Order: sequence, then structure tokens, then C-alpha cells
Amino acid sequence: MVELNRILGEPLGSQWNFTDIRLLDDDDYYFLDAQMKSMTTQEQFQRFGVFMRWQAVKNSPELASFDHLLGAQGEILSQKQRRYYLPEIAATAGAERVGSGSELSGTDAENQLGIGIQLSFPLFEGGRRKADILRQQASIRQLAAQRIRAVQQIEQRTLTAYNNLGAAHPNILLSRRALTSAQKNYNAVLDKYSQGGASVLDLLDAQSALVGQTQQEANAVYAYLTQVHALQRSIAWFEFNKTPSQKAQFEALMERSLASEQRTVPAHQISNEVQIRAQAAIDAALPAPEPPTITPSKKVMTPTVVPPQKRRFFERFRRKR
Repeated sequence: MVELNRILGEPLGSQWNFTDIRLLDDDDYYFLDAQMKSMTTQEQFQRFGVFMRWQAVKNSPELASFDHLLGAQGEILSQKQRRYYLPEIAATAGAERVGSGSELSGTDAENQLGIGIQLSFPLFEGGRRKADILRQQASIRQLAAQRIRAVQQIEQRTLTAYNNLGAAHPNILLSRRALTSAQKNYNAVLDKYSQGGASVLDLLDAQSALVGQTQQEANAVYAYLTQVHALQRSIAWFEFNKTPSQKAQFEALMERSLASEQRTVPAHQISNEVQIRAQAAIDAALPAPEPPTITPSKKVMTPTVVPPQKRRFFERFRRKR
């Protein structure tokens, strides 16, 4: 019970009254019934998987945490980069009263006011400031790598639940067919036993097979419902605690996704202000691309073509020598 409350995000001490749920012949899906029933092709089911991956990345609280943290680290990096070039400014002000006469007489007293502005640029701290910038860039790159790994883990969890859901629902139909066959077999053996054509062992075997198939059919139903909730948990969207307007909005978005011919989700559809700032922080942390190095090529001596007249002249000169 405590584990169930933790999965559902409910108070750990909540109590539940469970009722038996059975999928009858109308094949109720218990998760977006109209949309799931409209999936009649493998291509539509693949688009459904793409939509689930998009929802998982879009609704993930883990990625939202990474995005806010990357945005904050990017602001810190910008601050450190500005401090690398800006001097430190200090302003001072003071007031003083100086008296040159007697202590009891203030006729010769003089008031002095002073205001000063000081600019200091630490020439010998450039290495330390550069090291701070490099350390901050390394931290941002590390966070960016962790975010990429988190995205992969979220998509893996969603795809696992999606594939298990695709295998669990047909298993219900197969277990029902096996249960129907076991029921017919039991009825046939029971008739033969009543007429003396079967032994009591045959009847017990048929009854045991019928009970086993009944259990398998029930296990198939609960396995499917388990995968339904696993998929909803992977996308951080539970149907049971959503309002009708939220369900209608989700279903409309899903219908547009299933009707689209696009197999992948564009990156601009899942980008928001926080993610844009996070990407800007990542880009700022990455080193600038180095210019391509041009290596001097070796000078290749191409052979010159000697005219025939000069060639004969050279041969005669060689013979005379």
C-alpha cells in the first residue's frame, strides 16, 4: 500500500478500496479509450510511441530541474566573464573639523569634506580569474552531459513501457482464446465423464487446466493495467487525477500527433524560455572553434619538357666531353 501511494504521488498513509477490474469483450483500454481503439495500423502505433517520448521529455521534472540549474550556472558564467574585464570601483567620503585656536573657542575652526573614487584593476589576478571561468565552463559542460544522459534514461523508460504495453494488450486476447478452449475442453470431458467415457483423472486434469487458464487470463489483464500506469508514470501524466478539460486537451494533442506524417518531434516544439537559457549557457561554456591550421605543402618539382633540338645539342655536347 505504501509503495502504491509513493508511485501515485499520494500521501503514504492513504487507504484504498480495491475492486476487481476485468477487460470484457468490448476491449476497454482504460487509457485514452477512443484514441487507443482508433489505432489499427503499426504506423499509427509507432507515431503513438513518438508522441509518448515527446510527452516524457516535455513533462519531466528532472529535465526542468536541469534546465533551471543550467540557466543559473549560465548567469554565473556571464558574471565571471564580465568581472574579467571590469575594474573594481570604490567610493569614499569623509568629513572632518579642524580647530587651530583654543579648545573653548571655535572661531578658527575649519570644516574639511573629502570625496574620493578609486579604480583598481588586479593585473596579477588574471590567471585566477581565467581559471574561475574555465572551472565554471567545465561545470556547465558536466551538467549538460548529465542532462543528455537524463534524456536518454527518460526515453528508455518510456520506450520500455510503450513496448510492454504493445505486447500486453494482445496477450489478453490470446489468453481469452486459451480460456475459451479450456472451458470447451472441460465441458466435453465433463459430458464424457457423466456418460462413463472418461475417468475422474481426466476430469481433474481438464478442471486444473481450466483453473490455470483462468488465472493466466486474470494475470494478463493486470499485467496490461500495470503497463498502462507505468507508461503514464514515464510521461508524468496520470489520467485519474486530470480534469475533463485537461484530458480533452491531451487527447486533441495526441490526435494531431497521430494524424501527422512526421516520425520525429521537432526540437522547437519542446523548447521554452528556460531551455533556451540553458542552451545558451551550454553554448557559452563550449570552447570557441579553433581556426583550421594550414600546413605548408612541399614544393613539387615538375619535370620540364626539353625540345628535340636542345636534346640533340645536349647529346652532342656530352659526346664531345
